[in-house]
This record gives sequence, C-alpha cells and structure tokens, in this order.
Amino acid sequence: MSIRRVRRARALVAVGIAGLVTAIAVPASAAYSSVPWDVTDGIVASAGDPVSPAEGYKHMFADPEGNSKELGPINGNAYKLQAIHDTAVPVLGMTNPNPGTDMTDAWIATATVNDHLWGYFAFVIESFSTGQSAWEFMHDGAPADCAYPDLEITAANPDPSISAAEAAALIDDCNPWENRQGQITSGGVVTQPGDFFIVADYQGNTVKLGKRIWLDQGGTLVLGPYQDISAGVGKANPDNGVVEMAVDLTQEIFGVAAKCDTIGNIIPSTLTGNSDSADYKDVVLADLAGAVKISNCGSLIVDKVLDPTSAPVGSDTFAWQAKRSGDVQVRYDGTTTLSDTLVAGDFSGGKATSSEEKDLIAADDYVLSESITGDAFALKSLSCKVGTSGTPTTVLATTAQTLTFSIEVGKTTYCTITNAEQKGTLIVYKELTNDNGGTAAVSGFPFAVSGPTASTGNMFAKNLDKTDTSTVFYGVKSLDVLRGTYTVTETDIDGYTEDYSDCASVDVPAGGSASCTIYNDDQPATLIVKKEVKNAAAGAAGAVATDFLFDVSGVNASQDNGFTADPADDEKGSTTLTGLSTGDYGVTEDGATGTDPTVIVVGGITYHVTYSEDCSGTLALGGSKTCTITNEAQPAEPTGTTAQSWVLYDSLTLSGVRGDPEGDTITFKLFSDDQCSVQVGSNVTGLVDANGTAVTSTGITVTTPGIYYWTASYPENTQNNGFTTTCGDEVTQLFAKDANGDTLVTLP
Repeated sequence: MSIRRVRRARALVAVGIAGLVTAIAVPASAAYSSVPWDVTDGIVASAGDPVSPAEGYKHMFADPEGNSKELGPINGNAYKLQAIHDTAVPVLGMTNPNPGTDMTDAWIATATVNDHLWGYFAFVIESFSTGQSAWEFMHDGAPADCAYPDLEITAANPDPSISAAEAAALIDDCNPWENRQGQITSGGVVTQPGDFFIVADYQGNTVKLGKRIWLDQGGTLVLGPYQDISAGVGKANPDNGVVEMAVDLTQEIFGVAAKCDTIGNIIPSTLTGNSDSADYKDVVLADLAGAVKISNCGSLIVDKVLDPTSAPVGSDTFAWQAKRSGDVQVRYDGTTTLSDTLVAGDFSGGKATSSEEKDLIAADDYVLSESITGDAFALKSLSCKVGTSGTPTTVLATTAQTLTFSIEVGKTTYCTITNAEQKGTLIVYKELTNDNGGTAAVSGFPFAVSGPTASTGNMFAKNLDKTDTSTVFYGVKSLDVLRGTYTVTETDIDGYTEDYSDCASVDVPAGGSASCTIYNDDQPATLIVKKEVKNAAAGAAGAVATDFLFDVSGVNASQDNGFTADPADDEKGSTTLTGLSTGDYGVTEDGATGTDPTVIVVGGITYHVTYSEDCSGTLALGGSKTCTITNEAQPAEPTGTTAQSWVLYDSLTLSGVRGDPEGDTITFKLFSDDQCSVQVGSNVTGLVDANGTAVTSTGITVTTPGIYYWTASYPENTQNNGFTTTCGDEVTQLFAKDANGDTLVTLP
C-alpha cells in the first residue's frame, strides 16, 4: 500500500506567473533592500521548470493530509525537539497529526538580491489556527540510511507519494536528525557553524520570524536562545492556510563569514511550541536541500565538450584552471587555484565533467583558462553561467583565451569549455595527360573522400606550383578535414585511365597534412581494318588480301598500311591500328583515289571497292571502330579492232614462146608506186602450165588501200629472151575504210 495525499480544494497555485514578483516594502529597521517574492497574498506561484529553474522558482513538495496516516516522529520524551538526534531508530512511525498542525504542502526557493542570498519557505496548514513551525537547517546531508522519496510535485510527477516499502525502510533505518551539529567557538571565532531553526509563529495573518542555533557545549547539543529575524518577512492567510516566509539568509544566518556555511538537509515541521521540549507534530521528509542551494559560498562545475562529440580523445589531456585576480584565495582555507585534468577515460559522448568544486568564496573576478597537451584539439570557446537558467557569458578562442566569471552565494556556476578537434589538410594532386586528342581539363575530374570528414563532388583547380606543358596539365585540391584515415576515389571519365598514388589509405594528422596523387591519361583509339577479296570473276589470277594497301586520313595513322592474311583464307586479312588520336577519320584504299574511288586494278584485274559504315566517322578517346573493305573482281570486258587486208594475185599467159615453156618459172612483183620502185611484199613465183599460163602461187597480202602495180618476168633461156611486163600494165586500186579510219581511202 502507499500513503497517498488527500487534498482539500483550495486555490494555491497561480498559473502563468513567471520569474520574480514585485518586491514589497519592509520596515526601515530591516537591513535589506528588497524581497524577491510577494508573501502578502497567500498565493504560491510555481510557474517554470524545476529541472532548469529560473531565479526564485518555488519548488513544491507534497505531504499527506486529512485522515491519512503519514510518516512522522514517534511521540515520547526521546523524540522531542531537544533529544531526537540522539535517539536510536526507530524514531519514525505512522502518525495522524491533528488538522491544526498537519502540513499538507511545502515550498522552498532561493534568490540573490544585491549579493544577499534570500530563502523562501512556505507551507499549508490543513485547518489553520495559531501555531508554530520550525524549519531546521542542517549542514550535513541526510544520513545515508535516509533514502527520502521523491516528493517534489512536477509535471512529470504530479501526485507523488511514499510507498509502504519506502515508509518501512525509513522507519527501520532512518533518523533524519542524526547528523545535527552544534556551533563551536574558539577564542571568539566560530570554528564550526551550528545547525539552526527558522521559527514561524503564526496567528491570524501575522507571522513572527525567529531563529535558534544549535550549540555544541562539550559534546552536548543545546539550543541557543531565540532571536528575532529582522531581515525577513512573513505572512499567513487564514482563508487557505498558507504561511509564507522570506528571509535574508546572508544577513540573518551567514553574516560576514570567514568560512563556508552550506546546508545539506532541510526538515520543515510543526511543533507544539517553542520550548526545547516541544513535540514534533508533522514533518516533511524530502530532499528539499537538493532542490535549492543554501550557502554563503558558491560552487563550480566545469564541463568539457568536444566538437564534434564523436572526436576520439587519444592521448590528449585537457587541464583547466580557475583563479581569482591577484591570486587571492578562492576558499577560506587559503586555496588559490581550482584545477582538474581530464583524459580520454573521463569522456562519454564527447563530454566530460569535473567534480563539483564546492565552498567557493563568492566573487566576480574568477578567471577560467585551459591548457591542452597534444595537437589534436584546440580551445574553441569558454562559457559560464550562474545557475542552470542563467544567461551564459561566452568568449570565443579567436577573441580571448580566458573568461572572467562570477561565483554567487548559494548558487552553482556552470562553465563549459569547448574544444574543437583540430583539422588537418588533405591535399589531392592531379596530373592529366592529353596526348591522344583528349580535351578534358583538370577541373573535369570530380573526386570523393571517405573518412571522418567525408565529401563528394570535389573539383580540382590549376596547380600554380607546377608548369603545364602542351600535353600534361596539373591540378590540386586542398581539403580541411578532421584527423583520421581517408580514401580518395575519382569519378570515372570516359576515355581516360586513372591511376592512384597513396590514395587508398591517407593518414591525415591533426594540424598537419597528407597528400595523394591521381593520374589520368587520355586513352588512344583503335581502328581495325578488315579486307575481303571476292575473286569469282578473276579466276586463278585473282588478287589476295596482301595485294592491297590502305590509307587513313584525319588521325595520326601511318599510310600505305598492308593487311595480314587470314591463315585459313588468303583472300581475307586484317590490320589493327592502335595508339590513334581522336577525331574524324576516313579509310581509303591505295589505287582507288582516282576519278572513281570505287574501282581499283590489281594485277590487271578490275575490282569494285566497297567500304563499311565505320570506314569513316569519329574516333573517340579509348574507342574502337572496325572498317571492312571489300574488293570484288569484275568480269573482263574484251574489245576488238578490225584490220582489213587483201591478197592480190596475178597471172601471166605466154605467147610467142619457142619451145615448150611448161614448168618455166615466172617471177611476179607488186609495187605501190607507178614507177615500180617500191616493192610490196616479196617476189612471188608461179610455174607455167600446159596452157602457157603462170599464176602467183600464194598471192601478196596488202593491208592498206591504194593503187598497186604488178610486173611479171620471164627468164631468159637458150631459146627465148627473157622479158618483164611494163610497170602499170596491171594496176589494182583498193577502196577501204578500217575501224580506225574515218573515210574511204580513194586514189589520189
């Protein structure tokens, strides 16, 4: 079971009130100038965030009321005000205070005005009447066996309560007053401050404030005399049972101290009276001292933050120091320097927190600085604020290396030192070769970087430290990166090779540099030229592939290129041209560049030439084209030229021959002139037959038209004289037109 709060309806909380309310005037005799809260209206404002409260925020704690039994001191002499701290457990039990002494809620707050720490204390009495309340302030924290439950009312914990198990544990083990201490004075100097009560006597709407301090008299604690509180104000509202108090703790409690005085345990209570033997009627057992800081000193918490938070610390150490101007003491014990050194093991999630520096003298001349060993980090900024909701004062390392900050009474100053991981420089060099027609610039090769500081789309600029040539160009790109290992990869560019030097694992140190180089070379083009000869019309005399040559225009190919024959077919062949520049090209066959480039004659045979589509075009970087030249033998086209010739014959018939001439030989001659001086052909003979006639046996062949003249000679013999016919007796005239002539040839 749990002990729940039973609340009667009342308007205690004014929603929407933020910050401090207007201060009220107090009697002129009071040694303070203003009060941070309005304690006159009986309304307790708890607006704000208790996790990071604003100045003066009122923390609200629950306490059961009504007929519910609640945890409180046992009745008896051993449990009275003066004796309870020396009483063995159990000192607590389940009680049911009467409504006139039953506290239902309690509030506590602190605020600083003019360097004075003020405390706000309020509670509600279930059935308001005349009574006494004592808020006890102990320097030591609650005993270790007193595990107070969380009774603060917040948005996340709107109705807190004490469970039966928690109550049982407190009853069995806890004496909340066990750590009381009394004031010790030596030579007129307080060497140990005493715990104390702030006492409120309320009647009607009047609240009288006083204080009593525990004194250590030879080891025995006794309450000092009652003292009026002049630097404070109280007010009660009988209508809703609210009692409010505001006390200048600096003036009333701490005074001009030469020792830090810090409260660790606060117990609000109602009593049966103001005597030392008064009985406790109701108490609120909760961590009120944890909600506020009541001290005449302040404290300091220093956080170390890395930027980025993922940065590895390694062997670096971070030493911070805080001192006051002039090296005056920061604690009353003579301490002049606050410091701590943080190492890798202190960090979690990029943050490390030094232990709280307590008991610090309030002053506004503290100076924070830092010293780092190692080169991986550098100071980025210093920032300090008073309280969790204070306005921070920040200085960037580019402006100053120290920050002046304040320690205020009753407050914690939070300082944050931010250290930025030092970047290194990753230098990527570019060497670009364009010796095959490439036109890309160094800026056309983007690259990516993987590692702690990853990036893409990085572009090169001209490397001014290198001199470009006509074919080699230099680029560079410097990147500011976090220390670590990086890999550099470049986007593939068509037509270019890429080679890396030291780019796979580049270790960049903090504050240093490392480099790698990417080489790019434009890839030459390749042209494959194939030959196919078709010899169907050529027969055995046809050409083979190696009988042909070809030229390439437009690129850097050699001329008069031959073919390598296909071992299986000598009418086929091929040639591969490598290392070619880019650009437009054309392939033509040697001997086919005349008036008709589609015809070539090889070995007396005419071939028709055809080119495939890729025998002309554009060669790209790293590209390849295949051209096929086909030669097909054409059938022969024979022609003829006619030439006329004539065979002329002649005959001679003898007369007047004595004797028998048969068998005699007659000699015939043919002449082309009328003088018979230009003989045509050779002599032709003929034998005289029985009739006395001789005929040219073979005739004489003539090839040109014209007039021809015959002579015939009879040889002399014993019976006859010889004779020759007269030139011109026989004339032959030929009219003719040959194929190469234009007209008939006629006589002159």
